[in-house]
Amino acid sequence: MTKLSAREMEVARLVAEGLMDKEIAPILCISVWTVKTHLDRIADKIGANKARNRRIAIAVFIERYENPQPPPSALSA
Repeated sequence: MTKLSAREMEVARLVAEGLMDKEIAPILCISVWTVKTHLDRIADKIGANKARNRRIAIAVFIERYENPQPPPSALSA
């Protein structure tokens, strides 16, 4: 999996908060088209290729990225 750029992470976080493309665009001072392009790239990078599920996949990715779980061996120590 390729690492997301800083801007892609911003878009992904806003998607994870439940914002739609037209709400994200003015927050980041970019066009809706650019938001869609970022979402396409994020989806490709995280392996979420189905358009209808990509927003959910992006939200799950951000949750796991920002709240990583320790490996199982660390829990038993």
